[in-house]
Amino acid sequence: MNNERITVPELLFTPSDIGLNQSGISETIVQSLSAMKSYEQNILYDTVLLVGGNTLFENYQARIAHELRHLTPDIHNVTIYQPKKYVCCWLLTYLALLHAVGLVLL
Repeated sequence: MNNERITVPELLFTPSDIGLNQSGISETIVQSLSAMKSYEQNILYDTVLLVGGNTLFENYQARIAHELRHLTPDIHNVTIYQPKKYVCCWLLTYLALLHAVGLVLL
């Protein structure tokens, strides 16, 4: 079971390891945000919110942060939020939105 603890999460970042011709999670985030207007990109890069079961993988937040900073132009400030406890995704999204418009301090 030791090898699987590394191999399975790694596929989220490099699906080409098993022959899938698609972007990993970090590249997909960048591609999605690049479709937004520039001022929206600034807000969204500054409020990346990690939720769901995948976030429980060891060093997941650090890996996402490292890859996004590498893939993102220097004009964007990349900030990654990950809750310490399980909380409903919609609630965290709502709080992140309020933070982005300056109504809530996280």
